[in-house]
Amino acid sequence: MVRRVNQEFEPVLTIDVTATSFDRLVYILVANRPLRYQKESSRIAYIGTTEAGVWRIASSASMCAYKSRGKLRGCKRLHAYVIWSRAKRGRDQFRGRRYHHILERAMLLSFRKRYGTVPLLNTNGNGITEEHEFKVFRRTRVERLIGQFAG
Repeated sequence: MVRRVNQEFEPVLTIDVTATSFDRLVYILVANRPLRYQKESSRIAYIGTTEAGVWRIASSASMCAYKSRGKLRGCKRLHAYVIWSRAKRGRDQFRGRRYHHILERAMLLSFRKRYGTVPLLNTNGNGITEEHEFKVFRRTRVERLIGQFAG
């Protein structure tokens, strides 16, 4: 069973109406300049998930900006982008599955494979192993999302 992945193209801190209609979201904090990783550079600074909606993203972005002064040298802005998984209708819909967590894990796995480590502001994720994430979401779609925001 393959699930579709959707995303919001505008920064979330401008609070787009579509971002306020979902509670279970995956969000990406993108720096205004590329950050150095083991294999290559990327603008992605953090990949996270929330069950509380947009206000959690705003508080997370402000805390990441506050705590990351030494890690993000030369970075002046963090833009927050939202990605969510649209619910499927019919018999294939599994109630109670936490697709936003599965999507976050898939994005962390793809990022780590491409750049050698998880994003700079993520404290966990280095030790995760691939389980069933890419049976739920297409690997190519997740990798394309990472490449799109890596800039």
